[in-house]
Amino acid sequence: MENNQQKIVAMKQSTHRNLLLFLLLSTASVGLAQTVADGAEVKGVSDLKVESSQKISENPSFEDSVKIKSELKYGMVERKAPSVFVPKAINAPKLGTDKTAVPKMYNGLMKVGLIDFTTLPVMELTYGSKYSKDYVYTINVDHFASDLRTAASSKTNPARNTETGIQASGKRFLKTYTLFGDFSYNYNTRRYYGSDYGLDTLNPDLLKQYFGIGHLQGGFKSNYRKESDLHHKVTFDYYNIFDAFNMQENRISVTGNVAPTVAGYKGNVDAAVDWFTASNNAGTKSSWLVQVSPGVHFKGDRYTAKVGINTYVLVTDSTRGHIYPFAEGEYALIKDVFMVYAKYRGYFERYDYLRHIESNPFFGTSSPLTNTSHLNNVFGGIKGNISSKITFNTGIEFDKMKNLPLYINDNASFGNRLFTVAVDDVTMFRYFGQLSWDMQKIQLSVKGDYRSYTAFHEVKAWHLPAVEIGFSGRYNFQDMVFAKVDVYYLGEQFARGAYDGTTYSAEKLPGIVDANIGIEYKYNKRISAFLNVNNMLNKQYRRWNQYPGYGINFLGGFTYAF
Repeated sequence: MENNQQKIVAMKQSTHRNLLLFLLLSTASVGLAQTVADGAEVKGVSDLKVESSQKISENPSFEDSVKIKSELKYGMVERKAPSVFVPKAINAPKLGTDKTAVPKMYNGLMKVGLIDFTTLPVMELTYGSKYSKDYVYTINVDHFASDLRTAASSKTNPARNTETGIQASGKRFLKTYTLFGDFSYNYNTRRYYGSDYGLDTLNPDLLKQYFGIGHLQGGFKSNYRKESDLHHKVTFDYYNIFDAFNMQENRISVTGNVAPTVAGYKGNVDAAVDWFTASNNAGTKSSWLVQVSPGVHFKGDRYTAKVGINTYVLVTDSTRGHIYPFAEGEYALIKDVFMVYAKYRGYFERYDYLRHIESNPFFGTSSPLTNTSHLNNVFGGIKGNISSKITFNTGIEFDKMKNLPLYINDNASFGNRLFTVAVDDVTMFRYFGQLSWDMQKIQLSVKGDYRSYTAFHEVKAWHLPAVEIGFSGRYNFQDMVFAKVDVYYLGEQFARGAYDGTTYSAEKLPGIVDANIGIEYKYNKRISAFLNVNNMLNKQYRRWNQYPGYGINFLGGFTYAF
């Protein structure tokens, strides 16, 4: 039995060897068939010729007799992709008429002050509206008095002056219009204390002067939103002035402005009709003045320009017309940073007694009145921002004036104490500059002018200083203490002196330095106290010949809001 098992094992092994040998031979013959070229003759132990064979590919292939070419074309099908956007709500801005958007305001303010801590020169009361989008109004009553001594004043002829006034103004806001109006009346007194001679023996009534000045104005202005709409404004103006020496003056004027848009260009037309009458001991004179000034505006991305003409017709004893062209423009070298500008114009300037009194408080109202023509007035310069806190403006100006009034002492008045005018043709060349620095809590500003005058008949351009410089500073300490400093300098000027039979002499008036400081302490929102020190250098300078100003003086007081 054991022998039978051994035979069976031997048979299995023989079978496996035979099968393995067969597989090896099959593989060798297939590889030889793939590597030998068709009809190749192989030499070995015996000559063997292998017939060419056709190998069947393992991958099937198909060949169509008709080929169809297809080209794919891609197109875009427009279809709106659905999207959902929910904007975040933005609260509307709160205007000043909203009580919750501005700090608490008070209707009234009262101010009381003492000069040199002895007399009561300052009283002021203001009352007005608050928190209204429909209207605004203000009523003001004020009084100022000064009774200080100067080098030229005396007990019987003090350098006393007072100013008392009442003003009321208001506006009414409608949908497309704003109505406005104001009324004022001022009563001012002063003394003619400047003289070449002693005035103690003179009748004091001849040295006193007072002015009553009434003013009434009203009108309306359009509030259209579109620039293409016909914007317009009309103003009615009336004033009356009288004094202690039988002078009385009345003036009524109606002015209008309309700004049409034609063919894409913005137009502008200013028009005015002015009636004027003045009387004094020398008689009464009246005149009409009509003005029409059309112009056209141009505007680009970096520039603005305006051209037009100023036309005037003056009707007195005769009728005279004046036509002056004007042109002005601005160009941004660097947008919102540096800008150059220039302007050329001619215009007619009317002088009345009110204008002279505001310029020179010692002007004599028996003097004749004249008007001035600015034949050629041209100026230009550059302005801009050095930084977000520093701004500047500088340039030059030339002005050719015909019949410019120059203030001179009136030799016909006792002691030459009054002023009249000498009329002359004058040219003026000016350099000007201004620099401002705003740091919120501190504001500083300095400005200066240098003028060169040439008079054609007079020796000098009387009482016109060549140099004017001003410095101003403000400081806010925690909204509780406020300090200010103001310093002014007026260069030397000339007053007309004696006549030697050929010409007038020129009396030099020295330059003026006027330094003032002030401080205010805000105790709370209602109550504050203030102290001003004026003319700290205690120089009794002469702005007007024979009239020295006050020396150092103090003004202190308090304010109360209610």
